[in-house]
Amino acid sequence: MISIKELKELDEQATPGPWKLGDKGYDFEENIIEGRLHALGECSPKRDYSYGMGTCCANAYTVITLRNSLPQIIERLEDAEELRESVLKNEYIHQHKLAVKQEKKWGDK
Repeated sequence: MISIKELKELDEQATPGPWKLGDKGYDFEENIIEGRLHALGECSPKRDYSYGMGTCCANAYTVITLRNSLPQIIERLEDAEELRESVLKNEYIHQHKLAVKQEKKWGDK
């Protein structure tokens, strides 16, 4: 699995968004996935795709959606990681307190 650090690097290196699915026509030059004038691919019903038009456009939409959402995805992953670390820290503190309490109890006997 890719790390949060690697996702941040990809986000910084990629063409800034927002990306969109071109809707100006069906020719290669016009109906493309655009990221500020950078073409990623083509989604045109005039082409004969072996995977079918639905798959081509679904793939394009997936790439666009993930690219546009990447900053928010990273932020949520960081929040989840912070929460995980906090829970682990609190569990450690709780277990330590229980151990100290138990040690005192056994020491009194």
